[in-house]
Amino acid sequence: KTPLVGLNLEGNELSDAGLVDILAELKGPSVLHLNSLSLAHNPIRFHPPPREGLGTPESVALAVASMPSLKALNLSSTKLGARAVEALCDALTNGAARVSHLSLTNVGLGMSGESSCVAVGRLLESTSSLRMLDLAGNAFRQQGFAAMSRALRHPRCRLEQLSFAH
Repeated sequence: KTPLVGLNLEGNELSDAGLVDILAELKGPSVLHLNSLSLAHNPIRFHPPPREGLGTPESVALAVASMPSLKALNLSSTKLGARAVEALCDALTNGAARVSHLSLTNVGLGMSGESSCVAVGRLLESTSSLRMLDLAGNAFRQQGFAAMSRALRHPRCRLEQLSFAH
């Protein structure tokens, strides 16, 4: 059987409950080869109802970050919010995934404080795999830009493309 290497679920009206179902199905051998996952343009918030240990933004983020072959993750135009972005950044820092392309366009970074923007900066400081980061359409302000500036100067940061376009 040929392994699944890419999964594009863009624009499918995928809910948090649907995301939990998909992540539950992707556990095990089928996820070992998945290198591209796009959940863009779905109303997910990473606040799913509890099920099989996937009931918090942290657990969903950990499930995504545990995909060892994952290189490209597109969460653009989802409604993640600060807590989910922070959980995702922490999970990507410590998880098995070595994402090189991350798209967080229009996910609400900075809309309710700058902690999520600072978390993205910490992610850049802690991983050398990230090469492309799209942060367009978010609300970075002073603390967020300061964190990104520090991260870009950090020796572990290997970023080649960064977008803040609005």
